[in-house]
Amino acid sequence: MNNWELLEIRESLLRDLAEFIEDNYYGTPAPHEYRRHELDVRLGKKLKFSSSYPQMTIRQRRASDLLLQVGLCGATEYALGTIEDEDQLKHGRERLVKMKGDLADLMRDYDNCLSEEERKLLLRQAKNNSNREESLKDSERDSLLKLVIGMAVGAYCYNPAALKNDAVSDITKDLEELGISISDDTVRKYLIQAAAKFPQARKA
Repeated sequence: MNNWELLEIRESLLRDLAEFIEDNYYGTPAPHEYRRHELDVRLGKKLKFSSSYPQMTIRQRRASDLLLQVGLCGATEYALGTIEDEDQLKHGRERLVKMKGDLADLMRDYDNCLSEEERKLLLRQAKNNSNREESLKDSERDSLLKLVIGMAVGAYCYNPAALKNDAVSDITKDLEELGISISDDTVRKYLIQAAAKFPQARKA
């Protein structure tokens, strides 16, 4: 399952659970990546373990279980980027593999509640997003990646070799102050791509 598919599935889960989500639960602008995962986990736990929602349908219960696991996987994966101890990192990665196995099982349970048309729509939306990302010409994409890595290294002291980078959260915070919402996931993804494409872009 790629990132676009997971994002589309998460949106589907939130639509299914909309009646149980408080107004502005996720806040405005959108929360940082780790905070979003925390909120997903909190909502999933509340719906899973509380007896206050007897009216939930089977589909909604499976949606809440899946949202909880999506949040747990996301939070764990994010946390791994902050761990420097090799033993802890190895243990965390092994735990994440197990969690993603559970995620796949919960995804199958939720998928069984979807109509064929809904499945097709989710796949189509994920594919459209993926194709949109690939639509840039190579030269245009390279130019944008040069700008990304140049500004990240020059202005935010981004170090591609570091296990932990404050640059990602600094960039998203500065963009939010300008009224531009973007997730840490997205920033990190393009920084990694840019660093791989232009490995010479780092401060001495």
